[in-house]
Amino acid sequence: MKEKTISLVLLVVTVLMIPIFASCNRISPALSIAATTENEEYFNPIDEYFLPKINQSTSEVECRDYQDSYRGVWKEEFYNVLQWLDSKCVYPEDREDIGLLKNSVEDFINEYYRILLLEQLDFYSVKPDERYITGNAFRSEWNQIQVEIYRDVCIKLITDDYKFLERDYSKAHFE
Repeated sequence: MKEKTISLVLLVVTVLMIPIFASCNRISPALSIAATTENEEYFNPIDEYFLPKINQSTSEVECRDYQDSYRGVWKEEFYNVLQWLDSKCVYPEDREDIGLLKNSVEDFINEYYRILLLEQLDFYSVKPDERYITGNAFRSEWNQIQVEIYRDVCIKLITDDYKFLERDYSKAHFE
């Protein structure tokens, strides 16, 4: 069990250690490039819907609304992928590994948030707290980081037999 936990943690670290600090309030260049092919065709319906909307939004409010929904949809898709994997499991140990992966990703996101708070503080002499963060860029950057984590884990796990749920992304709203 210890070996499985170590290898699972290594998988999560490998999948998640990507350049994810974006200085702009839109989609990071790394994600935009990863989401498209040479012909600008998207290989998943989530990116196909949200990336053009985020990149073409005309106001910060509109952009953040799309970013919030983009994050929420990828988070939902992460849990859908885990359920899909669970349905393919034959052995209880496999289900335990999926649970460990889920917990590792959630723990990573929580720890990353704390690190991001430290980076965003205007002054470090105060205990890290959201109240000391200035500007709207933090929310955009935090959304972007979560999107990249959930999206990258999903993309690494899915195979050709995985089918994205058909849904109307225009009705997806998250805060």
